[in-house]
Amino acid sequence: MALKWENNSRLADDVLMAEECKAVYLDILNQQRIWLHDKNKAEETLDEEIIRKHLQHLDLEEEKLRFL
Repeated sequence: MALKWENNSRLADDVLMAEECKAVYLDILNQQRIWLHDKNKAEETLDEEIIRKHLQHLDLEEEKLRFL
């Protein structure tokens, strides 16, 4: 019985995303990436490590889309 519940909870986590939604989300990620690059160029006081961290997060989100 516990195995059945465990399998059901995994299915709930494996949400499939429609291709149109993926395209919109990918566009949002790209817009965020462009904004970060522009902000980094415009303001010399920004910590580049923070910019890299956020860019890495965007890369990971984009990679996750390939599996949905």
